[in-house]
Order: sequence, then structure tokens, then C-alpha cells
Amino acid sequence: MANEELRLENQNFKNCKISEIKNKFLTIYRCRFNNVEFENSFHEVYASFKECEFEECVFRDTFQGEDLELIVQENIFINCAFECICYRSFQVQSNIVNCKFINCNFIDIAIEGDLSFIGLELKSGTIENFSFHGNQVMQNSFSDLQISNMDLECAFIKNRLERIDLKGVKIKEYCKDNILIECEPNTIEMM
Repeated sequence: MANEELRLENQNFKNCKISEIKNKFLTIYRCRFNNVEFENSFHEVYASFKECEFEECVFRDTFQGEDLELIVQENIFINCAFECICYRSFQVQSNIVNCKFINCNFIDIAIEGDLSFIGLELKSGTIENFSFHGNQVMQNSFSDLQISNMDLECAFIKNRLERIDLKGVKIKEYCKDNILIECEPNTIEMM
């Protein structure tokens, strides 16, 4: 039912689709997902995903509303695809913190609002058509990625980029103390 809390803890999900979640409070803690497709439209919800493992999953979710709060913390994503993700919320701070993304692909992502990416590790995979107009991208590690058509309007601070193939990357706002190793720095347009 809508407006009730849905809490999942220490559960395993495999070869299924999770869609049309209507709960106002969603807490997923220490769960495992293998070959799961997520397709939800979250509006005015508190959603928390902590200490979970996602392998070979596909995400096509929309997050919007003034009172939306999204907390994604200490999760591991392996061989996952994030497609057509939309996030729009400005009243409450949301965070994606201390997560690992290994061989994941991010395609057609549009994010606007009070959202921060902090302490993430992204290894291998692609980021394509990624627009982020939010708070900050800080203290993250990016390695062995192909990044094309990425537009960041945020604070981009203390990130490490290593062996990244960059094409069409624009960073607006504050950009400081980033480390680029085996990257072509002139492929990043800072405005």
C-alpha cells in the first residue's frame, strides 16, 4: 500500500523485476540483488539503500519531488547498467556515498538538485550523456573508464581520474585539487 514503510533486510533477490514501488519510506539494508531489473518512479519519498550488493542489475528509475531524500551508502555494484535515470529535487540533501561501481555503464542520466557524490570508486565501464547539476562530486576515484558527453555543474573537488578516455566533458562551477593520471587534461572544458 502507498504511504507505508517497506523495509527489506538481509534478503536475496535473483532474476526478477522490481517495479512500481509506491511506499513513502523505503529502506533496503544488507540485501543482495543478482540480475534484477529496477524500474520505479519515486515521488516525495525517503529511499535508503545501505550495504547492499548488486550484480548484473539494470536500473531505470525516476526520482522527483520537493521532499525526496535518497541515501545510497556503502553499496557494491558489479556489471550493472544505469539507463535513463532522472533525479530532480531541491529541498532535501541526498547523498550517494562510499559505494563501489565495477564495470558499470551509465547512459542518459539527468540529475538536478541537492545531491552529492562523495567517496565513490568507479572502475571500468562507460559514462555517456551524463548531466549533473547538483552540489558536489568530491573525493571519488575514477579509473579505466570511457566518459563522453558529460556536463557537470557542481563543485568538483579532490577526485582522482586514472586512465580515463574523455570526450566532451564540461565542468562548470568550482574545480580544485583533482588528480589526472594518464588522462588527456585538454579534453576537459572548465568554465
